[in-house]
Amino acid sequence: MVYRIPVQENCRREVILITDGEVYNTREVLRHAAMNHKNARFYTFGIGCGASHALVKGLADATGGVWEIISPGENIQGKVLRQFSRLIQPEVRKLRIIAENAKFLMPERLPPVYEGDMLTLLAEVESLGENAKIIVSGQICGETFLWECPVIDLGNDNRIPLLWAVSQITAMEDQLYIDEKREYFMQEILKQSKKFNILNHLSSFLTIEERLEDEKALYYPSFRIIPIMLSRTRTDRYSGNIRDLMAAVHETSAQTQYVAANSEICSMNVSGWYRQALKTQDASGSFSSEHALAAKLKIAPEALEAHLKRSASTREYSLKRKALITAVTVNLLKSDREAVAVSSRAIKKAERWLESLADKEDIILRSRQLLDNLIV
Repeated sequence: MVYRIPVQENCRREVILITDGEVYNTREVLRHAAMNHKNARFYTFGIGCGASHALVKGLADATGGVWEIISPGENIQGKVLRQFSRLIQPEVRKLRIIAENAKFLMPERLPPVYEGDMLTLLAEVESLGENAKIIVSGQICGETFLWECPVIDLGNDNRIPLLWAVSQITAMEDQLYIDEKREYFMQEILKQSKKFNILNHLSSFLTIEERLEDEKALYYPSFRIIPIMLSRTRTDRYSGNIRDLMAAVHETSAQTQYVAANSEICSMNVSGWYRQALKTQDASGSFSSEHALAAKLKIAPEALEAHLKRSASTREYSLKRKALITAVTVNLLKSDREAVAVSSRAIKKAERWLESLADKEDIILRSRQLLDNLIV
């Protein structure tokens, strides 16, 4: 490798690695670099989404260098200049961190120290006395430096132990690539993961939602939309309507598998009328599902519109029309066994909106009359 090239007297070997991909034998590469780098430091750049974080970070950590990840569209200049400023700095040797009037379990491997960078260490505190302090010492160009830092007790803060556990797991995951004690580190990672509920590549967690009695599903599984934030790149790639994308959450493969087991409704069509109706529900809970209603009732949209005009021929026609459509949609959803299995929360939301109307009783009465006329 590159560190086999002879180095001139009074010079250091610094290696710059730029990659936008990965290698098939990351573990062997990192172990070889850790054992044979001969004080050569690797300064690594990972370009784009395809760069292997394990390789980029692992090479830098194993040799005392620093790594940088450059995301797509990010300005590369700042990170390149910062990396080269580290490269020309004199190396900090014999770095030591000790505690006075306190006992800490410090990490075995200390990170490299560079001017302009922040040094962050997380350690387990066994005891803490009065006037405790941290002493950082080392050598730069043959001269010894000594820094004293006071220790401030922040009390009970659950976030710091969690950060410590994450740092421990991250360090042990790096050791999986370069250390022979693979089984030991795997067990320790799982131990810390379960203790602090931290997700990593060796652990997984099952989340259980506890609901009130009146919110629990009685017979059919209850499905609901989980709001998610889509990045701009994700929404740009999606060619359809975003409301279609969110409404599609009402139907899942789990639903299809569940109902297929029930012989009475195994012939259900997941692209039924209610799917189109659910897409039209707005944030308030009201529906604008006249086309879905026409399809369900097997009448022309024009005929449905004529019935709506006769039933809502009062002041505030637009609001009355929306209320009638919502009330009729709720009635049809509740009477459709196939639809109610996936729309219970949408029904509750619509009913709350109808309850907020001043003339809700009149709306409900008119909607029933309208529905009786349409079904007849």
